[in-house]
Amino acid sequence: PADTDLLRAMAAEPEKVFNITFNKDGTLRKGAFADVAVWREDAFAETATYAAPHSFATGMDAVFVNGVLACERGRFTPERAGRFLERG
Repeated sequence: PADTDLLRAMAAEPEKVFNITFNKDGTLRKGAFADVAVWREDAFAETATYAAPHSFATGMDAVFVNGVLACERGRFTPERAGRFLERG
């Protein structure tokens, strides 16, 4: 339940800022827009500091943007499946 609340809260702010609506049932469906992050909870750690704010977290295995692999083991792929969002 706590994880569900966290994910719901993470989606709420972008919905307000960009005036978009996310899939409320939390399911992945063919043809739907979805970004998926895959990480290892035991290895996930923030590495950014005030002195080095652009350092990526460790433990992130993959990020899929609209079903396309965008980042794998800390390295970006050349694929660009997302779109730029402007404040609504």
